[in-house]
Amino acid sequence: MGLLQSCFAKNNKVGVMKEEAEVYEKVRRAMVTEDVTEKKDDQENVQSQKQKLAQQRREEALLQKKIEVAHKEMERLEKYVNLSVQ
Repeated sequence: MGLLQSCFAKNNKVGVMKEEAEVYEKVRRAMVTEDVTEKKDDQENVQSQKQKLAQQRREEALLQKKIEVAHKEMERLEKYVNLSVQ
C-alpha cells in the first residue's frame, strides 16, 4: 500500500500496517514543520520589508524637512542681498 493510500486508510479507519502508520506520522510531522517554517520565514520577510520601507519614509521626510528649512533660509538671505544691492 502506498503512502497516500495509507493516509486515506488511516483516516477511514481501514486496517493499516504499523510501519505505514509510523511513516505517515513522520511525513505528516515533517510537512507541518516545513509549513510552519515557511510561514515564519514569510512573516520575517514581510516584517523586514515593512521596517525598511518605514526607515526609507523617515529618511525622505527628514530630507524634505531639511530642504524646506534651506529654502526658507535662502529666502531670508535673498532679502538682505536685495537690500544691499539697492
